[in-house]
Amino acid sequence: MSKTFETQHDVDRESRAIQLLFSDCEILKQEPHSVVDYLIVKDGKKYAVEVKGVKKVDSVHDEHQAVVGLRKLVDLQSWTRKVGIPMSRTIIVWAYSDGVKYTNITNLKGYVYYGGRKPRDGSTNDMELMFRSSYRTNFKTKKYV
Repeated sequence: MSKTFETQHDVDRESRAIQLLFSDCEILKQEPHSVVDYLIVKDGKKYAVEVKGVKKVDSVHDEHQAVVGLRKLVDLQSWTRKVGIPMSRTIIVWAYSDGVKYTNITNLKGYVYYGGRKPRDGSTNDMELMFRSSYRTNFKTKKYV
């Protein structure tokens, strides 16, 4: 089992983002170490949702190119196909301090590079192939009130 690095602050940021976007839906938090963070049920349709916390950029409106591990995108694709959720209902959310930026993964445009963060003790995935969004990705944004 991999080590969990999420702090309570990370969990709170994720929960706040989900409530902002899906408060009118059935929200099913997935188990730790699951491929997706949440299953959302809206109008009888299931959505897979992954939330990525953004710590180094304050505003959803800053010129920030969203990043995510390439392996996470591949795992999301594999998992949603396995459980029968269309890729168009697989959503990735970047949670900032003042709001969120989100899109379904079929809208992502960008490039792949090797990078990540300074390696932590016990982590095997801090340096890996990463995906960085380009400015052509059609993100939607929503601010906290």
